[in-house]
Amino acid sequence: MDVYLLQSLIFNLYSPILMNHIHLEELAMNAWPALQTVLYDGWIVRFANGYTKRANSVTPLYPSTVQLDEKIYQCEQLFKKQKLRSTFRLSQATDTSEIDKQLEKRSYKRIDTTSVQTVDLYEIDVAQSKRAYLLPGTSGMESWLGSFDRLSGKSVSDSETHQEMLTNIKGETGYMVIIDEEKVVACGLGVVERGYLGIFDVVTDPDHRNKGYGTELMSSLLAWGKARDADYSYLQVMTNNPAALSLYAKLGYTEQYQYWYRVLY
Repeated sequence: MDVYLLQSLIFNLYSPILMNHIHLEELAMNAWPALQTVLYDGWIVRFANGYTKRANSVTPLYPSTVQLDEKIYQCEQLFKKQKLRSTFRLSQATDTSEIDKQLEKRSYKRIDTTSVQTVDLYEIDVAQSKRAYLLPGTSGMESWLGSFDRLSGKSVSDSETHQEMLTNIKGETGYMVIIDEEKVVACGLGVVERGYLGIFDVVTDPDHRNKGYGTELMSSLLAWGKARDADYSYLQVMTNNPAALSLYAKLGYTEQYQYWYRVLY
């Protein structure tokens, strides 16, 4: 049977739920772009100077035809050329159980289980805080990035890579900050594409947590997304972050699926 016909038949067997999960995966990768991308038989291999595992990992997303051992080996060679640890991002969005088993046999360690969550924006009531400010244009992005670096403690090299990634985002971006007493105490990024608002880089000043700034920031980002005709919002949050999970649950987010990493140390 023709390979492309076989792949088409496989896709037709996917449930609507799985197809929606794949759609979320595509949106999230567009909103968090790598600096280099290699497409390999249904797998997406991404590199960004080692900044974040999401942008420096293999995501198996579509049907494959090449033998699994060969594919893993070829991906490992790509990571060696980049001088990075071989990292796979495995998701419940597609069936990666066999890949997970093979990587475990190869001594890949499983880390950082993450929940992908969504909310219907027309089922929640949100408004932009008076302390929330949208920073427009390139100068706004650079100012926002300076605040993010300060609040998160990122290195100069990471900041340079981060800026290059942000510049490559093709969706509409919203760089939001919360200012109290003339100081940025929280910031976050929204990206709108095809009716979905992705939320990224949410951080609050460690000295100003548990004061409601995170809720103000999220509400302001969601209001901004609704104003730009987003119907849904999605985000990714690690399952070992109870404070963030609690905040997002209060805003109406519910889990769609999980993903995790397999890393060769």
